[in-house]
Amino acid sequence: MKIKFQVAMAAFAAATMFAPLAAKAADVSHTVQTVDLSEGSKDYGASFGRNNKNNTFTDLYTFTVGGGEFSALTSSISTTPGPDVLALTGFWLTQGTSVVATGSQKQNGSTDLWSIDLTTLGSGTYTLHVKGTVLTNLAASYSGNLNLVAVPEPETYAMLLGGLGLIGFAARRKKQAA
Repeated sequence: MKIKFQVAMAAFAAATMFAPLAAKAADVSHTVQTVDLSEGSKDYGASFGRNNKNNTFTDLYTFTVGGGEFSALTSSISTTPGPDVLALTGFWLTQGTSVVATGSQKQNGSTDLWSIDLTTLGSGTYTLHVKGTVLTNLAASYSGNLNLVAVPEPETYAMLLGGLGLIGFAARRKKQAA
């Protein structure tokens, strides 16, 4: 009887000790996605199936650019009445191990909205991070858009001005010849 009691107490102690480990949230991050910004703009996003309540994610989107004006937007909208289904908790841009920009949260609640706006983004390879938590056992998703507008280099302006000067010179000679 004493051995059965000791075995039961040991089993109870082990269950109590490992119970917090079982309650931890799972990581439901998606694999790293490569985004092609050669057209200047690209949509991205991810979905989570049912039964992911309290699970967390940090999804990564990589892209390579030649530089320009950059903006990124991500949102999660709860379309069902009742509780939120997804909470976006972080949004940032890195190059290598350095944080280039941290997103700002524009809206929170049934619609989560984050954005990043940079007037100048140098050439290179970047990674966009989208972090969040699934709040219910319903299916959930988020989506976003990356936008890059090429900014002409100073040399381009110099060539433009040179070309306009040559056109003006040619027009003047033609006028004088007539």
